[in-house]
Amino acid sequence: MPWGSLMVLMALTTSLGALASAFSATLEKSQEDQARYQAGADVRIQYSQDTRASTPYRLASSFQSLPGVAKATDVMRVDVSASSAAFGRGATMLAVEPGALAQVAWSRRDFTSVPLDRALSVLEPPKDGTAEGIPMPDGATSLGVWANSGNVPPGASFRARLKDANGRYFDVNLGLLLGKEWRYLEAPITPVSAPAANPQRDVALPLAPPYILHALWVVPGRGSGAPAALFLDQLQAITPQGPVELDSFQDTQRWQPIADPASAGLYALTSSQAVARPGRRSAAFTWGAGGLAIRGINYGPPQMPLPALVSPSFLEANRVQVGDQVSIYAGNQLVPLKIVRVVDFFPTLDPRKSPFVVVDMASLVDYVSLRSTAAVFFGMESWLRIEGTGLNVQDVERVAKEQNVRVTGLFQAQQMVAQRARDPLLAAGWSGLLTISFMVVVVASASGLLLHTYIDSRQRLAEFAILRSVGFLPGHVYGVIGASLAVTVALGVAFGSWGGQWLGRAIIPLLEVAENGARVTPPMALENYWGALGIAYAVLAVVTLVAVGALLWLMGRMELHRFLRMGDV
Repeated sequence: MPWGSLMVLMALTTSLGALASAFSATLEKSQEDQARYQAGADVRIQYSQDTRASTPYRLASSFQSLPGVAKATDVMRVDVSASSAAFGRGATMLAVEPGALAQVAWSRRDFTSVPLDRALSVLEPPKDGTAEGIPMPDGATSLGVWANSGNVPPGASFRARLKDANGRYFDVNLGLLLGKEWRYLEAPITPVSAPAANPQRDVALPLAPPYILHALWVVPGRGSGAPAALFLDQLQAITPQGPVELDSFQDTQRWQPIADPASAGLYALTSSQAVARPGRRSAAFTWGAGGLAIRGINYGPPQMPLPALVSPSFLEANRVQVGDQVSIYAGNQLVPLKIVRVVDFFPTLDPRKSPFVVVDMASLVDYVSLRSTAAVFFGMESWLRIEGTGLNVQDVERVAKEQNVRVTGLFQAQQMVAQRARDPLLAAGWSGLLTISFMVVVVASASGLLLHTYIDSRQRLAEFAILRSVGFLPGHVYGVIGASLAVTVALGVAFGSWGGQWLGRAIIPLLEVAENGARVTPPMALENYWGALGIAYAVLAVVTLVAVGALLWLMGRMELHRFLRMGDV
């Protein structure tokens, strides 16, 4: 048997062993990855509100206080549809807390081109140092403003939109817009009550000061579709110590019209001297017909499109690319996005079933809350990182009951992984089959190596005798024998290991089929079962040592003069 044949045998044996071990390890790891991908984190809790609230319930802080919870974050799941030149189809949007989610979510290196925390960091909107909203003074009880309704249609009222310390938005009704004269509108800081005809539309929530005033807006009355103008002056808060001016409206640079992505330029805010109180200027807010957003102005910098991570399928469906802007409908509100990064996969989202978008939750809630009179009511979840003894399900139910929500889904990664591991078709069956294949391959390799050693040693005894006769010491001859066999085996094992890896990368993706016939999500990532390969390598090393030892034993018993006489004849 030539030495090249022995090397080919070692390479074939090792490559088959590497492929078999990689297949077993990859299959087992894929089952675990599928479970963790579906869960998203150690524990994912889906819940729904029994009543509609002005802003979504966020229970991460409540769950984080439970024993065994190391970190918790809120996630909002929204079904959206894109508005693009390509008439894009629907998608799933996750609104997340970027910093917290990076510490909680399960991820894999091949999901994104950069680590998850760096990928999520681009979602946080840049801060230019300009304050968003006007902080209300301590102890403020009422809010007042001077207004001239100009040609606002009859029946319209004027409201202020504020946010409390818990991030809940609420409205204060300042009064009706009547006549064409300057009138002072003032109202206590009390949330607008729900309509009597539909008491479940909104729920009274306790407010937590301090408050921040974000926007002033008009509730349309009769003939609301017509263009109109409203003039404002001297916004103030009433405290026990007296009035405190919040803004004089002599300069409108800090105020911005609440933009409507569907109708750019529909609203405008300018400074006016034509309609003003004596010796002062006023802020003239004008709007045209139509539009989806509320007619109002907000305090702070112009709101920019929300940075977004998207799936490759989202780019394809909407014919856009990184750096482009696209608008999506979240509920009844059109939200502009700027695509800043593409991610292939994101926990709980299957890009093969639906394109997905990931945005910053605070930015999304602020954007929608400043533009819509409807309640922000999207699907809420809490993702938890668990340590220690784990999470008690009864504690989760208790927190949900205290917060007046219903748990609609509970995903625990460890239990889901264990359930998949108990499937005999995925675990025991493949393990037994691969164990038998390992034994057959290793025994065949060992047999071939010993057979080659025996035949080769019988054929080369005369060569070894000649080496001794020309002056080679026994150690030199032993080194030649051991080195030639060791190099052949080592090269065969090295080429076989590389070939097995290459073969695994080529074949295993063809096996990414779930029990329902669809491709698995996330895709399989090649794993090596180094324990099994180590056993195979160890057996081959032992057989090689035995073969070398046998050769050396034969050399030690070699009768030099006998082989030399045979050569003369």
